[in-house]
Amino acid sequence: MRNRVLRRLVVLALLAGHVMACGSRVENPPLGEGEGTFPTGSAFETYVQAVMTKRQIPGLALAIVSKNGPVYMRAFGYRDLEERLPVTLRTHFAIGSVTKSFTATLAGMLVDKGSIGWDTPLRTYDPGFTLADPAAAAAVTFRDLLCHRTGVGRHDELWEKQHLSREEIYERVKTLSFDHPFRSTFEYNNNMFMVAGHLYGRAAGDSWENLVTNRLLRPLGMNETTVSADGLNATPDHALPYGMNLVGKLEAHAVFNSDNIAPAGAINSNLVELIRWLRFQLAGGVTPDGNRLISVASFDETHKPNILVSPQSTAEIGEAQYGLGWALSRYRGQRLITHDGKVSGYQAHISYLPDEGRGVVILMSSNGLPAQWLGFDVYDQLLGVSTPAQWSLQDVP
Repeated sequence: MRNRVLRRLVVLALLAGHVMACGSRVENPPLGEGEGTFPTGSAFETYVQAVMTKRQIPGLALAIVSKNGPVYMRAFGYRDLEERLPVTLRTHFAIGSVTKSFTATLAGMLVDKGSIGWDTPLRTYDPGFTLADPAAAAAVTFRDLLCHRTGVGRHDELWEKQHLSREEIYERVKTLSFDHPFRSTFEYNNNMFMVAGHLYGRAAGDSWENLVTNRLLRPLGMNETTVSADGLNATPDHALPYGMNLVGKLEAHAVFNSDNIAPAGAINSNLVELIRWLRFQLAGGVTPDGNRLISVASFDETHKPNILVSPQSTAEIGEAQYGLGWALSRYRGQRLITHDGKVSGYQAHISYLPDEGRGVVILMSSNGLPAQWLGFDVYDQLLGVSTPAQWSLQDVP
């Protein structure tokens, strides 16, 4: 039961990629550059190194953040295992579905401008928009898309295997079957997040890429963050993505191109810049430079529960709901706002405890460990848990 809950909270696998030969192993990865001291001492850094060895994670970056700035930052291991190039605090990783929190926040900014409404039917912006269920087609809104409650099945093959263009996926979505009745059930859906970003881009007269870059990333000071596979490949300091091949050897992957569903999972960033994003969240929509980018009302709307993800089934992890681009739960009684991302060979985790005023950023160059587990390990340290669960070292079938 515990493992099932953990998998559900690791909100959710995205992408698969192709493999290039490498065949190395991770053994006692070195500590890289960092700032600050881990709050409970260096023993936790040794624990992270042990996790990386057990889970075969070549490179990792970790930060603990408050509203006022980073409390702790550390790079671990290698961005290129064969060449022994170290991870730095500015090494770029794909962040996968963590992108969804940016897409939902940008939607709130467009609500503030009057370009869209959370609960206005999508046909207001595209009179030809339809779905396989006529009643749902007439009623569906941006809120429904951004909290995964349309009832339409995932159909990841459209972007993952068929490699359709964004416009082709947008048209194909209109014919997809429903797995559940409209607004009845949480059904994670990358395609619907793409539809949201694509359609509000039309309403605002620009592409999602330009909107998220010019209205959110650059005002946040996230000047190195990119929104495409080419952007990641063109960044000299980027981690290679790794995974196990069929004979159990660690190999480097080509960067998977998910540009066709970019609003669902195409952002690439580094530890330093994602700290700015987390500080923005901790400050309620105000940048580290003191500028409010989104109204209090729209910011709060992204953090309100809309649909149940999973009931509470462990003592440590509470019931999970989904807001707009964020999962909402509790960890050891503390409110937890979180999202994970998983792209072939990359994992990302951003979360915070709003009542504690602290949060965590984790970036990895492997899918060997759900990144949220390491986040729970960090919170056990920050909350002074006398017997930490050591989630990341637990054996899971």
